Amino acid sequence: MIRFADGDMKTSISALVLLAVPIIGFAANKEIMCNAEICPPGTKVKTYYSEKNGEIFHICDTKEKAEYVSAVTGMIAMHVAFSGHMPNISPVTGDPEYPENDGKPNETNIFLKILREKSGVKSFDDALSKCLKGINKLNGLILETPEDSTVALTKISYKGTDIKGWMPINMMNKESK
Repeated sequence: MIRFADGDMKTSISALVLLAVPIIGFAANKEIMCNAEICPPGTKVKTYYSEKNGEIFHICDTKEKAEYVSAVTGMIAMHVAFSGHMPNISPVTGDPEYPENDGKPNETNIFLKILREKSGVKSFDDALSKCLKGINKLNGLILETPEDSTVALTKISYKGTDIKGWMPINMMNKESK
């Protein structure tokens, strides 16, 4: 269970990413994985993921959607890694559902609800419909890395077209010189 204080979204999202990174296979990558310090705006990057390791990312039109989609996919990946099976998924929101604790609402459910509401979508499927599935090894340029966020505004080149959107910063590697 991830605990967080009201309003402390940076800590909550950072905790989620720190837990998810080694679990879903990023640690095996020998390239320089980005974070806000290593890959500030202006950094040339290459997208990275390994679908066989269960990694996936999406490029979304807003920072809030990207944070929400990344949190849901990360939590599902962590649940599968720890338990070997999918979590219960809400038929209404598409979020993983976790049981109450001693009659109190589960904090992970609350966390996802806050992210979903901030993103302005009604469900995970609604968010995904407004995002593009990430593709491995695309060249890009980081445009913005907001403080208190795990996503970056990035310009990605795909088949001669530039796509600008928000994606998890840890799904990019800094291009070596």
